[in-house]
Amino acid sequence: LATSSSFQRVELPELEAGTLEEVARILSDLHPCHREGCAAQIRSTDFLKKLGELFHMLEDLEDEEGLRHVNAVMKALVMLNDMQILEVLFDDSAITDTIGMLEYDPSFPEKQNHRETLRTKMKFKEVIPIRREDVLSKIHQTFKISYIKDMILPIVLDDATFGTLSSIILYNNVEILQALASDPGFFQNLFSKMRAADREGQDWANLVEFVRELCDHTKHLQVHQRHQFFVHLVKLGLFDMTCAILQDESDTLRLKGMDVLMSTLQHDPAMLREFLMHQENKEQRKQGEYLMSTIMDTLLLESHSGLQEQISDVLRMLLDPESLQQTGGAGGKDNKNEFWDVFYQNYFGKVLAVLTPDSNPCTLVLVLDLLCFCVHVHSMWIKYFVLRNKLVDKVARLMQRAEKVVVLAALRLIRACVGLKDEFYHNQITSCNALAPVVEAFLANGERYNMLNSAVLELFEFMKKENLKVLIKYSVERFWGDLCKIEYVQCFKQLKLKHEQNVNNESMRVEGEERTVMAELRLTRLRKRRDGSMDKEEEDYFESEDDDGGDSSVANARGVLMTVGGGGMDLDLGHGQKIPLSPPGEAVGAGGLVRFQEVGPGASSPRMQGTVLLTSPSPLVLNPLVDYDLNDDDSPEQAPRANDVMYTNAENKAANRAGGESKDP
Repeated sequence: LATSSSFQRVELPELEAGTLEEVARILSDLHPCHREGCAAQIRSTDFLKKLGELFHMLEDLEDEEGLRHVNAVMKALVMLNDMQILEVLFDDSAITDTIGMLEYDPSFPEKQNHRETLRTKMKFKEVIPIRREDVLSKIHQTFKISYIKDMILPIVLDDATFGTLSSIILYNNVEILQALASDPGFFQNLFSKMRAADREGQDWANLVEFVRELCDHTKHLQVHQRHQFFVHLVKLGLFDMTCAILQDESDTLRLKGMDVLMSTLQHDPAMLREFLMHQENKEQRKQGEYLMSTIMDTLLLESHSGLQEQISDVLRMLLDPESLQQTGGAGGKDNKNEFWDVFYQNYFGKVLAVLTPDSNPCTLVLVLDLLCFCVHVHSMWIKYFVLRNKLVDKVARLMQRAEKVVVLAALRLIRACVGLKDEFYHNQITSCNALAPVVEAFLANGERYNMLNSAVLELFEFMKKENLKVLIKYSVERFWGDLCKIEYVQCFKQLKLKHEQNVNNESMRVEGEERTVMAELRLTRLRKRRDGSMDKEEEDYFESEDDDGGDSSVANARGVLMTVGGGGMDLDLGHGQKIPLSPPGEAVGAGGLVRFQEVGPGASSPRMQGTVLLTSPSPLVLNPLVDYDLNDDDSPEQAPRANDVMYTNAENKAANRAGGESKDP
């Protein structure tokens, strides 16, 4: 903890040549809590003016010791991190002296000639003439502040002071950009000069660098200002010039063109999409003039400068559906569909040319990762692309490449298709036997614990965990002979067990469905019989003609007798034909309401008493409306219904009297 004396006010002595060493010591050892008070004391006096005069005097006298003290004082003033003091030190009239004071750093054995370097080696390239002097002065000042921050004091500055200097540079760049944008003819001259410039000369390279810096500084503008700035540049031909830059043979210039595209995409990807669709709608345009075609060609162009990686990032931002959803307007959905159609039909097919065993591995990895991204974020369009071009089969063949990075990239794409849990991709995998190269590479890898081993195990573990039945059945039936030999993990045995459980569950489900169907059929049949309906055999019988040529079915029914005795009950159809019926009862004629009671031996049991209501004129009296009174001997007789047909011929009466209980209904 600091003592109480540390918080007392610090008084700086009068700045003179004799007190310079003491002032340097006080400022260098200043406690952080005294910085504000010391800065206020310096602002209220002419301390900075005297320091500049003293510096010139000591430099004329070549007093190296005094100049080292001046250097310590200047470093301490910068470290005070006071905005008003920094504005005075970095003013156009004083910044050169500030840099001069920082040249005499005692940590270096010799003097650092920063001022000489800025005058001779650092040259200002004015690509487009700038007429405003205040803008030119601000540009020079900003560059010198950047030089101090990055070249002179990179080790000395703390985080707070470093952030303050960065903020000063940022605000200066914003002022410069706004001043240039306010000039109506500045950007028109810029793009006119770019169209007329020789692509092989240095002027073209300088113009490209200038456009890149302009677009890079726009990220510090406010949103509406940045939007207006880019809209103005696009109207003047920004994307046309970007297409020309990407077609340059120099990787350095193409990287700068990619920076321009990234700046526009980070602001609003819809601007680039609208430009691409506008190009598609134009007629009589050469293929090389399409920016989208140039972007795809750049992706497939072998390069070691990082250009392919940047173009891959540009395509991801351009194809991101979330940015499409942010586009307003009633036609946003139609524009999105139109853009996807154009991209997949006209341009994305170019990536198929590199999905070959002899392609560059770096290009293959980038293309496979881009396909993986499209599988994740797109739905209908990528499915049609996969189906039309047999993409899964081509990717599976890349598993046979010797480069592990390519094998892992292909495996990532297959894993992405599996992870979506979409039957479309699962059917594609099984139809082209896409897991065969995966299993082959896994078995060839052996028990080595590496990325390939872990990725394949995770793939099958995911299939088991999510119970992807199609893939589990396919894997077990195709590869169980090889996978059953794997003993150091239990994943494949558990996968086989999961397959058996699925088969058992499926058989039980089918059996249950069959039982349900049979039960429904029985229930339907019972319902039909209860409501008096007839099955097909009964309907066919009644619709058929009488073989004996009888007058009517009722007349035939009168010749039918049911004989009930101790030996049972028979249905006499005539011509010596009888149908045995049970239970025993009494004989009745066909048609009518009949009560029967067991007679003869064993007639003591009332179990078989009951009534039969005959409502059909058919010789086969099998109507289901039967009411058996099994428990009550004294139950009242059931009265016939109004629509029942009653027959009371002489034979019926005689049979009833012979049975012992004759009651004429």
